[in-house]
Amino acid sequence: MTLPVSRFGYSVVAMAALAVGCAAGDAGDGDGAGLPIGNGADDAGGATPVDADARVDAGASGIDAGVNRDSAGEGKSDAAGDATASLLDSGAVTTPDACAAAVELCNAKDDNCDGRIDTGCPQNATLGATEASAPYGGGGGSAFDGSCPAGQALIGFDGRSGDRLDAVAPVCAVIELEAVVVAPELEYRVRTRAVTIQSQHGGTGGGVFSDRCGTDEVVIGLSGRSGANVDLLAFSCGSVTMKRVSGVYAPVITGTRSSATHGGSGGSAFSYACSDGRIASGVIGRSGDKVDALSLTCALASFSTTL
Repeated sequence: MTLPVSRFGYSVVAMAALAVGCAAGDAGDGDGAGLPIGNGADDAGGATPVDADARVDAGASGIDAGVNRDSAGEGKSDAAGDATASLLDSGAVTTPDACAAAVELCNAKDDNCDGRIDTGCPQNATLGATEASAPYGGGGGSAFDGSCPAGQALIGFDGRSGDRLDAVAPVCAVIELEAVVVAPELEYRVRTRAVTIQSQHGGTGGGVFSDRCGTDEVVIGLSGRSGANVDLLAFSCGSVTMKRVSGVYAPVITGTRSSATHGGSGGSAFSYACSDGRIASGVIGRSGDKVDALSLTCALASFSTTL
């Protein structure tokens, strides 16, 4: 039996099969399976979609010919498009289907493909809850507060000393976070910026001194000698880096150096170090014609996060 044919040379049955294939989501190439075969059309509607960007398939590989193609379907692409049929982007996204990543790393990339970079990562340095050492010295003089302004940390002292600590002025600095590239994630190091010298407390005896921590260092401890007043002052310095510890970013404080000593040999030795994660945020004490007592205050080093 001879089957009727169309004017294009196809049998009526073949033409019907072609129509069925297109209706089932086939890209229009007539294979009936909805598979991309490089037919000069975008195959996003097929059973195995390449993409949905309305770009033309290059050939049997099913990879689009146009730029900014996204054959991995991860919602990311770049000007160079997918590098090969392995679905690797040659730009910011370097793994197949990167949107499947469960964790947004702090690496200057959008790991979870939500359109935001480094969500929840450290952004600005802050100082939190404070603690204070016991007072070292006696009860003479009047109380004073030598706390650093908000957003600043203690970096040293100016003052006067001879055979005792005659006067003291806390020296503070604004602190900021700076991202440092360290694989696989960024670290954020505390940098010291603008310096402010607080009011001086005490008398005019002794000679002038000025002693400060090094660049990007802060005070992390206080030591000296005391009895009825503060006889000797010294302090220790350290650097601060925000690193991921046990899954979360936390301050890691590394001691760097100790200052010179200022004062005499009277009284008894004392020493105090800020507890884990804290840095010095000022001093409180008592003074008259000398420094009668000192107590170091320490604040939790922390950070605000990117939204």
